[in-house]
Amino acid sequence: MLRCNNAQSVGGLVYRTTTNTLSGTATTLTAAQVASGKLVCTFAGTSTLTLPSGTALDTFFANPYIGMTFVCYSGNTSATTQALITGAGVTLYAKASFVAGETVKLIFSRTGTNTWDCFA
Repeated sequence: MLRCNNAQSVGGLVYRTTTNTLSGTATTLTAAQVASGKLVCTFAGTSTLTLPSGTALDTFFANPYIGMTFVCYSGNTSATTQALITGAGVTLYAKASFVAGETVKLIFSRTGTNTWDCFA
């Protein structure tokens, strides 16, 4: 059994995450940010998070394949609701917003060239 400090294990896979803190009123997320595994929203008011496009996700990963899946947690530490919208080539099967104090688990899964699904 492999043990690794400061890492998480899911389904036998060990991975390390990086926290990205977001502020402002509207943010277009990069593929690197969502692939990092953790987002913390510290917006002062209601804001919109736009997910990266399917093309951006395909470009970020070396040799992406159909069925490739990753998880990103997004926590809302602000006092307002955050809206979530998709970039081109990403289909959202998730709630369109999350309220103050809520954390959502976003699961991205590649369905084809430059196309991804996002579940929450």
